[in-house]
Amino acid sequence: VAAVVCDIGYSNARFGYAGEDIPKVYLSGEIGHDETQALGSENEWAITDAELSVLRPGIVTHHAVNAEGCFANWDALEKIWAKGFEYLNAGPSAKESGQAGGHGIIMSEGIWTTETERSQMMELMFEKFEAPALFMAKSASLASFACGRSTSLVVDCGAGGTSVVPVLDGYVLKKPAQRTRRGGQYLSGQVSEFLDENHIKLNTQAACLSGGTKRLSDGSLVTASSESFEQRNKLTLCEQVKKELCGLPLVLGIADAELAPHLPVSGMSNICELPDGTTVNLSPKLFRIPECLFSSTETNMQTGMQTGGVIPGWNSPLQGCIHNSLELCDIDIRKELMNNILLTGAGSQFKYLPERLQKEVSAKIPRNIKVR
Repeated sequence: VAAVVCDIGYSNARFGYAGEDIPKVYLSGEIGHDETQALGSENEWAITDAELSVLRPGIVTHHAVNAEGCFANWDALEKIWAKGFEYLNAGPSAKESGQAGGHGIIMSEGIWTTETERSQMMELMFEKFEAPALFMAKSASLASFACGRSTSLVVDCGAGGTSVVPVLDGYVLKKPAQRTRRGGQYLSGQVSEFLDENHIKLNTQAACLSGGTKRLSDGSLVTASSESFEQRNKLTLCEQVKKELCGLPLVLGIADAELAPHLPVSGMSNICELPDGTTVNLSPKLFRIPECLFSSTETNMQTGMQTGGVIPGWNSPLQGCIHNSLELCDIDIRKELMNNILLTGAGSQFKYLPERLQKEVSAKIPRNIKVR
């Protein structure tokens, strides 16, 4: 019987069977709790994207995993796991919907997950979901093996931040690992600031129109919701703009006036249309927002993301994190790590990011060492 693989991140959750190429189930890593509903009622929780797209007055959103990749909200985690197993239909031996059935579980975890969190997670899996077996694996190690490498330097550009983790012979090296808050949500916050500066107003209610609206007891339509729900919808719209119009220039330090004639680059559009019909035009300043990943100066954060602030280099540039991680590794393995830098995560999909990262890292190391 194939094991069920569970990978829950800051932005989304993925479920599938071991040995298959892609996950079968995708869910949001953020769920909603409707505080106007009675405890235990059917509509108390909004878990799927369809449920989260319905505008409701009392809904408050919660992330199951925090920005450091550690388990944060156990109620949210339990609901996401149950929904994932239900959608996956994990075999006919499942005693009831929402359980793991007869399948063993492979659970990915962040490198900074504590022993207490691991114990609580195992308790839930064995007692609540009746899993027959459980294996917890570091996400960096899984990413390395997925790319056919046992030794690599895994650069994971996720929504909550970007981590740099050395993997040696399949084992994660925790001491040299680095993390920066500059990830997908950080860049979405920068897009939001750009839109505000250019007086482009985001209609957060339009993000809910596809899912419908909800009427109150007096028959009136809901027109407002909680601050966390509004923030989620705003970042959703910013992510759409970011995915369609943002990238990285290949030439370091190129001015906006010199960059403008080369936009849009191949495979990109020069305009983004939002759900309410608002259009955002491509500009050099908007296109190069992902350069914040490499900036050595701190930028203002407007994302509302909760951060621990206890990890060294929490707001360091990406090339700085890679350099610091390599410096903390044994000198005998540095060359092999620099020859096997792996980019993972949704934030690694920006146009020309691999080429730009190679240039930035190469500038910090001796010329006789090749960066790949």
